[in-house]
Amino acid sequence: MSRAVKISQADAHTPPLGHRALTPLYDLAIAAITREKKWRTALITALAPSPGDRILDIGSGTGSLAIALHKACPEACYIGVDPDADAVQRAREKAK
Repeated sequence: MSRAVKISQADAHTPPLGHRALTPLYDLAIAAITREKKWRTALITALAPSPGDRILDIGSGTGSLAIALHKACPEACYIGVDPDADAVQRAREKAK
């Protein structure tokens, strides 16, 4: 017999770096432990955004990819979706 498991909103996702308190450190951590500039540049080159393109990013995090894509092609439409409100707020602040 199966039973439904209720998931609270707080448990619906894992925040960046695994804990909400670490979200402010996410961008620094990614820059420090990955070759972010290299892989992000390769990703944007592979996507080759063009004017009129629509790019949907599921799990968009703090918006670093959004900013890089906008710099590569401001005429492309980018939509980022992320369940973490703190990450989305950071993305909005970075985009200003």
